[in-house]
Amino acid sequence: MTAQAPAHPPDASTATRSPGWVANLRLAAALLVAAGRAGRLRWLLVTIGLALCTLVLLLAASIGPALDSRDGRAAALSATSAPLDTTDASVDVARLAPTWFQVTETASVYRGDRVQVSELTALDPAVAAPPPGVDRFPRPGEVVVSPALADLLAGPEGDGFRPRLGGDTVVGTIADDGLLAPDELRLYRGVAADPSGWAVYRIAEGWGGGYVPTTGMGGSGVSLVAVLLTAGVTIVIVPLLLFVALMSRVGSPARDRRDAGLRLLGATTGQLRVVTVVETGTAALAGLLVGGAAFLLARPAAPFVAVGSTGFFPDDLRPSAGALVAIGLAVPVLAVGSVLAVRRPDPIGVVRQQSPPRPPRRLWWRLLFPVLGGLLLWSLGQAQFGPLPALGAGIVALLVSAAVLLPWVLERLARLLPDGPPAWQLAVGRLRLDPGTPARVVAGLSVVLAGAIALQPLLAAGDRLDREGEVAYQVQLADVPTSEMERVVDLLHDRLGPAADIRGGALVTGTVVAPTNPSAFPSTSPPSPYVDLRLAPCGALGVACTDGMVFAVSDAGRAGPPAGSVVAISVPLTSGDSRSITFNWTVPEPTATISLPDRYEAALVVTPGALGPAVDGLLASSPARFSVTGVQASAEMADTLRADLADLGSAVEIRAAGEPADLGLRSVLSPTARSGLIIGALLTLVVAVVGLIVTAIEQGQQRRRPLTLAVAAGIPRGVLARSMLIGAALPITVGVSLAVPSGWLLVTLLGPMLDIPIALDWATVAVYSAAALGLVTLLAGASTLALPALTRPTDLRTG
Repeated sequence: MTAQAPAHPPDASTATRSPGWVANLRLAAALLVAAGRAGRLRWLLVTIGLALCTLVLLLAASIGPALDSRDGRAAALSATSAPLDTTDASVDVARLAPTWFQVTETASVYRGDRVQVSELTALDPAVAAPPPGVDRFPRPGEVVVSPALADLLAGPEGDGFRPRLGGDTVVGTIADDGLLAPDELRLYRGVAADPSGWAVYRIAEGWGGGYVPTTGMGGSGVSLVAVLLTAGVTIVIVPLLLFVALMSRVGSPARDRRDAGLRLLGATTGQLRVVTVVETGTAALAGLLVGGAAFLLARPAAPFVAVGSTGFFPDDLRPSAGALVAIGLAVPVLAVGSVLAVRRPDPIGVVRQQSPPRPPRRLWWRLLFPVLGGLLLWSLGQAQFGPLPALGAGIVALLVSAAVLLPWVLERLARLLPDGPPAWQLAVGRLRLDPGTPARVVAGLSVVLAGAIALQPLLAAGDRLDREGEVAYQVQLADVPTSEMERVVDLLHDRLGPAADIRGGALVTGTVVAPTNPSAFPSTSPPSPYVDLRLAPCGALGVACTDGMVFAVSDAGRAGPPAGSVVAISVPLTSGDSRSITFNWTVPEPTATISLPDRYEAALVVTPGALGPAVDGLLASSPARFSVTGVQASAEMADTLRADLADLGSAVEIRAAGEPADLGLRSVLSPTARSGLIIGALLTLVVAVVGLIVTAIEQGQQRRRPLTLAVAAGIPRGVLARSMLIGAALPITVGVSLAVPSGWLLVTLLGPMLDIPIALDWATVAVYSAAALGLVTLLAGASTLALPALTRPTDLRTG
């Protein structure tokens, strides 16, 4: 009998080798399908939360590309200067190409909405290049309007605007490629050509000569917008990232118990990681898809969301490829990573519901956030200049300070709180056992609160700057005969009544070419070849006056030339033109001495009749500006005044307090605040509320058995309800206490950077804080209504 050779023992590495990735994925998929109602509910909550986060992230990522797209269209709407270089006193018509034209642009306001007006004159309208979106160049007496303005003119609301057309005929509408937004009010008016009076700098040969502006840190208006956009996007994104991590950790205790059971049955740690990645990763991918679909459904609302003075086209809301990749990677990676970071590797401790003692939280690295963020913003404020990434980093550091410090403060507070009634002891006991969970719940809401506290004074500061004190109306008149000043001032008096105090005029600079007595100047004020004159009609001086008078100024910084001196005054041909003519004026003896209450300093105040006929061209170089006080501003009255002066066209601009100006802060700031930033903050608050609701549901399921045991031991449900309210109120109170200093510090450090007065409105801070406290308390109170269902005696048997 032949003996068989003994079989080779199995390879130890093969015996202990874990299943392959395919088997692990199959196991994870099977567990996901067979998760039961509780597991499917957990997966659905994670998906909804991540979908909402994805939606807001996509909206935030669309702001920059949308602004760039709109700025690109604005550049295409700018005229391209013609290659004409001359300093002659008149334009040589023979040097003008037939395709050249002149464009004069101005901004008006109608019922609080900005209207862009462009007056076009061409040598030959048949060959001149029409503006983008317009089929042909408008001829004299023709007007081309945007669809929104056409709708306005067709309805009863356009009654007050039709007189501004001056009898011109609307011959067409502007296509979308010639508009900044669907709701933009824009018109092109054809004007009769007089090339001899054209301004060289306004002569154009085509369109598309503009530039795409960049948001910098220079002027107050631009830097304020830059800070608002940077702070707003930061305030939206930072809590969203926190909520992504929070949403993905929904059901962590149930997931730990399931993993512990699998581990005790022989599953490897690698298999458990695959199960976790598949469960959370599929929820993250589903959240990305749902959030992306919601974003596509939200894009048609783009025209109703104004950033600046106009809205957007739906196609403008298109995140860049880099932003899409970043969001597509950040959401699942952050979600999966946050779950893997809190997995409990000890299955025995999970089954026994015991946690190893946690070392005390460290404070030093948490203090780095407010300290480094404060130093960074302080250094930018000292320089009043800096890159936007550095500004964003400083804002992020200060915003997350509350969230970073919150767990440490809660841990220390739980140890220091004294004993009290049973409900208090139960709440404090839970806080001592697990301060991390309530800290995570409140952290995102604290960041939102700190950001809202910081944004409110920034927006209010912009509005205060734009209103310019007690001024009700502002009127500017340029490039018209000086006689029109008296007409405009008389119209203001007639329309606004005797209570209106109208002050202003044009500031004119002349050169003293023949002083009669140089020694008449004070020794402390040496003779100067230059003299500033205020040209103003009698109706804008506030004193008894007739045309032709000259007044000395009592508080002038420099004495005017003595009577009899000859002053040379240059008069440009047209507004902004370097070509001019000069006439000499002999200074008469001043009639009286008056004071100038406004900002225009001058040595003499001159009425138009005192300068003679040559004065008519002075408004081409020095626009006349008038301010009206003593009456209440009214947008309807401003529209009436514009209709009365419609024959002046772009030469006159009238603005009521609170209306958007062409380059005023409010035209950029208020729509930005009311739409983009506030909508983003509200969406983030919605995410916060969803997170709080989901966490309340999770904590209720987690506490089902302890609460049932407490009721079985004789503790009244009222005591448990009060303990739940106290347990929710303590963390949010600490969160508010940390969010308010963070917002205050952020406002204090941004003030010097913007060089504008900024102060917290403590009443608004109190409202925000009370809203946060009330929201959490309301949700906690609603969760107590589920106590009877959570404390049924059958739960002791079924677990």
